[in-house]
Amino acid sequence: QEHGVSHFEEPCPYWELGQTKQVRDALAIDVTGGEQDNYLPHWRHMIEMGAVDIVQPDVCYMGGLSRTLRVARMAANPEMGLDEMRDLFEEWHLPTVEPEGVTYAEVDAGGVPAIWCAPVGCDESRVIFYTHGGGYVVGSMHTHRKLGGHLAKAAGCRALVIDYRRAPENPHPQPVEDAVRAYRWLLDQGIEAGHVVTCGDSAGGGMCTSMVLQARD
Repeated sequence: QEHGVSHFEEPCPYWELGQTKQVRDALAIDVTGGEQDNYLPHWRHMIEMGAVDIVQPDVCYMGGLSRTLRVARMAANPEMGLDEMRDLFEEWHLPTVEPEGVTYAEVDAGGVPAIWCAPVGCDESRVIFYTHGGGYVVGSMHTHRKLGGHLAKAAGCRALVIDYRRAPENPHPQPVEDAVRAYRWLLDQGIEAGHVVTCGDSAGGGMCTSMVLQARD
């Protein structure tokens, strides 16, 4: 900064937010970052902890203008409330193309809202049981409907995307209990346990493992 530099772009690997914040706190000039990041929860964490002075989402890395604008909305309102944040993340699916030849139907899976993703002509005796990501706080069966549809089409079977209760209103183990309840409902529909694969992303990836352990116990 003694050489007249106006800002320092991405001083550390973009995923090292703690190190980036240390640089930001040590300098008087602005630190920018995030150009290579495309994961919205990571952006939320970056903004909340004040890792950078200027967020720098790249339209191409982000997957389009709509996702880039969501980062801008988060940066413009760092104190965004939970309801508004959830509404923002309901747009998660927008960059994803609609899978062709897949139908959808909402269902009550033993008291847990869920949505069936059924490719035309698929094997209905086999099921992908999908738990969505979002840090257990955001996301829903609607944000991951298209993803469930793509997975189902690729596998040639149906996918069931569940809408488990979210934190902080419903802390652990309630989301996992919802997943187990929906899984047992699936078995009650005549689906064999050996014909079900659990699958999820991020927090949902942890849940798709923990639910199996809880169901076993």
